[in-house]
Amino acid sequence: MKIYTLKPDFFKRRNLHRNVDRQKQPAYSNDRSRFMIFRLSQFFTYFGLISSLIIVISNYIAFRVTTKVDIRTYKKATLPSISVCFFYDIDPKYGPTIQESADHYHATRLTVKQINDLLPTWDQFVPSCLIVVPGFHKPVSCTHLDPNISEYLNLYSKCFRIFDSSFNKLKYQNYHHWGNQLVEITINKSVLTTSKIGVFLNNPTSGLENAMGNPSFIQFDTSENNQASITFKRIKIKSKPYPYVTDCFDYTQLDCKQRIRCIHSCVGELHLAVKNEWSYRRYIKLIPQHYNARFSDRPELSFLSTYCFNKYPQQPCTQMFYLPELGTQINSPFKENGSYHILINYPHGTEKIIKYFPGESFVNFLVHLTSVIGIWIFLPTIRALNILFYWTFKAFNFHQNVKKKLKLSHSSLKNGWLSHKSHPIRTRNQLSHAKKMSTRNAARIAW
Repeated sequence: MKIYTLKPDFFKRRNLHRNVDRQKQPAYSNDRSRFMIFRLSQFFTYFGLISSLIIVISNYIAFRVTTKVDIRTYKKATLPSISVCFFYDIDPKYGPTIQESADHYHATRLTVKQINDLLPTWDQFVPSCLIVVPGFHKPVSCTHLDPNISEYLNLYSKCFRIFDSSFNKLKYQNYHHWGNQLVEITINKSVLTTSKIGVFLNNPTSGLENAMGNPSFIQFDTSENNQASITFKRIKIKSKPYPYVTDCFDYTQLDCKQRIRCIHSCVGELHLAVKNEWSYRRYIKLIPQHYNARFSDRPELSFLSTYCFNKYPQQPCTQMFYLPELGTQINSPFKENGSYHILINYPHGTEKIIKYFPGESFVNFLVHLTSVIGIWIFLPTIRALNILFYWTFKAFNFHQNVKKKLKLSHSSLKNGWLSHKSHPIRTRNQLSHAKKMSTRNAARIAW
């Protein structure tokens, strides 16, 4: 008798053939459509990730700024620089003031030093100047507190500027000095050739070159009154340096301290070096280098202005504006008629602070960036889409298969047969007919 034995690798080869057959069969129906949709989901996922990263990074590297305007009452008020001016007329006995040049422009016959020698000095013009200092019970002399007094001159007026140095760091609190006067300046009217005087308030780091026509310059008439009280309000602007769009520069690092002052000084000095003349509309600082200059109506050379503007193109990072507000002008019986008193009071209104902030800080940018990456990558977005598409198409295929089976069953029943796994099964009527036929045939054989 021949005995058949199984080879050792029989089951191994059989399982191998089964695995190959399983690999050939699709995981589930409509596998190609699922694969295409899965690839599309991958594409849109990574496309959304890259687009979101580009938007987030481009918004940050644009270095935009947002503006914040803060209007509040004064908690601490700093003292501005104060310029006291008087308007003058030159005595005709010194000859004509203006003379015509060969190119039909006009200039003063006298030099800056010669005109200044004809005008009153600080001690003659201001016999008394008192300032309230926090912590002191009595006012202090202005010159004792700050002896550096700058003098400026133009064709119409002369100004004395006090508190324009780095010393000016006085701060007043409203609960100590609310309603109190900060500075009282007494002016001697007997040395004036006209009845007009003026006060100019500005930032201590700013200049006085272009005070004429400035809103911070107010004028008084001493012919009818002998006392005036004024206050001021402050506007402060803070910008951001490069690389932000404001692209400001800290001009306090330079000698001129402020951009407008730098530009005016640049234009004036260059014009003075070329023509030895100064624009009659601007104030010139009385220093030895300017004594031989003359005031002229010659227009400033355009290329000089262009050069100076291009030399200082950036806006300052910090700007401070003091706008004086005239309170009252009265003829007080308590003041002598030969003098005029200017009282500068603590500001009762509000100050305005304008600040430029980064549109998005670096910390917020990092948080935003990592959040976008986390949403698109670290969270199983692709897997979630894959599962969604998988169950969607599985349900769709199941629905299609059910419809197909119902259709086949309907056609089979119509023919009288129901197919199940290729084994024919008779219906109830057919079985009953077959039973009757078999009984009849058995009766015939028995007969």
